[in-house]
Amino acid sequence: MKKILFLIDEYVPTYDLLLEEAKKESVVLDIIEYGEVNIFTSQQQTIVSVKEKNILEYDLVYFRTVGKYVEQQILIAHYCVQNGIDVYDPIFRSPFAWVKGKAMEYLIFSEHKLPVIKSFFSSRETFLSIEEKIQYPCIVKKSDASKGDGVFRCNTREEVFDLFDKYHMHLLFQEYVENSGDIRVLVIGNEVVASIERRAGTPEEFRNNISRGGTAHDHTPSSEEVAIAVQATHSLQYSIAGVDLVYDAQAKLWKIFEVNKAPQFEIHTPFTDRNIPRDVIRYFKQTKKQ
Repeated sequence: MKKILFLIDEYVPTYDLLLEEAKKESVVLDIIEYGEVNIFTSQQQTIVSVKEKNILEYDLVYFRTVGKYVEQQILIAHYCVQNGIDVYDPIFRSPFAWVKGKAMEYLIFSEHKLPVIKSFFSSRETFLSIEEKIQYPCIVKKSDASKGDGVFRCNTREEVFDLFDKYHMHLLFQEYVENSGDIRVLVIGNEVVASIERRAGTPEEFRNNISRGGTAHDHTPSSEEVAIAVQATHSLQYSIAGVDLVYDAQAKLWKIFEVNKAPQFEIHTPFTDRNIPRDVIRYFKQTKKQ
């Protein structure tokens, strides 16, 4: 019987569905918050435990959510790899430190020649030197933006500098792609299992996120959309991802808006006959050690 550990930031009701499907598939699944992880080191040994259970008892460890606990993730991944425990996503098996951020994602997409929105990752000090290359309105993002939080539409230089004054960090600047909605493509392994089209809830709202009041309906992705979504997921070495694509009518091209490593399965449920929690469990159940 395969024993799998999901590490998460915070428990949400969706995880109950994963646990139900794990039972049906005869998989032992533990879903544990990072705060329950303890790491002990001495000259003689290292022990990583979750709720007092040695992590070496598991066959596979999956970092379902990431971002707040980067140091812990790197330590846990290193320990598991050194002791023969399979770690997902593949990027965590790399000898190099993993960095989460939209600016890093766009760099990787560019390296893989994937269609991306033109972006500048700039500080307050360097913004004036690139401003002439930016057309207002523009989209401004914190590199750790999520669910529409930390994403802004700026119409003037003054609005941009207000954000610099507020956050005191590099910000990501992108051209504003006029759109009537975007699509979220859910990728598991090499397969697109669901897709929806999202639209902003009000004319004043430029973000299409359902978490911000947006609406959605079922969408059948084209072969182009499927290819971009799968390639984007693989370029980041993710196993599961929600890939947001927006159509640039001027360029006549679908572009990657962003990739969510921990997509909300439940937003697809009303629009598909697929049992997505079961798809997730079966993927990890059937995957061979890497």
